[in-house]
Amino acid sequence: MSDRIVPFWNRLPAFALYPLKGVTLASLLVFTFLITFASLAPFIGWLLAGLLWLGALKQAFEMLLATANGRMDAPVVNFDIGNGTVIRYVLLQLTALLVPLLLGLLLGPLVGLLALLMMGVLLPAATIGLAISESLRVALNPDYLWRIASRIGWPYLAVVGLSLVIQYSAANADALLARALPGLLANATGTLFSLWALFATFHLMGYLVWQYHETLNFTPEGPLTPGELPKTRDSELLARVEALIASGEVDVALSHLRDEIRDRAVDLPVHELYRRALKLKGDRKALLDHAKLMLQALIVAKQDRKALALIRESLQLDPTFSPFELEDAERLAQTALHGGQTDLALAMLKGLIDAHPRHVRLPHWALQASDLTLRRGEDPGRAKQWLSDAESLTADDELRRRLGAQRVALGL
Repeated sequence: MSDRIVPFWNRLPAFALYPLKGVTLASLLVFTFLITFASLAPFIGWLLAGLLWLGALKQAFEMLLATANGRMDAPVVNFDIGNGTVIRYVLLQLTALLVPLLLGLLLGPLVGLLALLMMGVLLPAATIGLAISESLRVALNPDYLWRIASRIGWPYLAVVGLSLVIQYSAANADALLARALPGLLANATGTLFSLWALFATFHLMGYLVWQYHETLNFTPEGPLTPGELPKTRDSELLARVEALIASGEVDVALSHLRDEIRDRAVDLPVHELYRRALKLKGDRKALLDHAKLMLQALIVAKQDRKALALIRESLQLDPTFSPFELEDAERLAQTALHGGQTDLALAMLKGLIDAHPRHVRLPHWALQASDLTLRRGEDPGRAKQWLSDAESLTADDELRRRLGAQRVALGL
């Protein structure tokens, strides 16, 4: 495969143009717009701008990995890269600044300057290691970084130099335009050039991995054929974990799944596999803890049928189980009722009444719950308390009349 790869020094213009095409250009403009206007508001705006920069870093890592796998077109943003990778990159950058500073304070400015130079030279290797392994320990391992730099040789140093040229070009263009443009436009162009440099540099580092993947013992997936969809992190995780479960290594499978679910947003099949593994272990507490998280994902995905099935399953483990949001609980109770699942609807209404005994909606819940109690032929004892409490809460004459009529119907 490497025989057909064009050396990076023969396609230098492509790295500069990469952020200006297709999906990357759209991301460049959207992030620039959002960051510029978020920065206008003090405190909250600055926090939002910081989060947007983390989102841009996340996409830059996606670009690096896509390029390392031989895909020269920018990836459609699916954020397979976990949040943890971006946070580790920030920690990596802080380490690259703090270590030379500390060495300079302890051993003198010359040592600090040399350490800063060394950190700058090894930072691309550390970024590549972090993207591939998602491990800060690997990215900070001097032996690993030296192996990357020494195996590639002078082309690695050329990439370090090119990265500096890209960053300098962005800073120089920003400085020139900042003197000619008004404040808001100057901020926007500064953000634009910084994002351009970020995306171009990460594409360059990814291409270095692609060109020297055999030297680095990295196995790329290769370019996509027309119409082929890229493998996602979730699909690879599912295949790996299914194999672990099949071989009886359920604890290891659970550890993998737990780390991924904690680190990033995963697709519903990952949640389903995690629950299947938890059931194999008989871990009731973990099933309940995870049910809230998965239920929220099902609600967002508008998969009410699966959401109701999960609530029914969780109520058997804990009769007080309910969704995070009261509005979701009420809506799903109505969905269960209209779908003929009267037992589930009644259980959810009971949960609402018990959890929110002074809520303004209590009279409506009490009417529905007592009506279901009557229709299902269940003991009407608790319904008496529901209706009494509801009557004491409302001053609406029509609602009080209906509550009274319901008490008569129940024979209370």
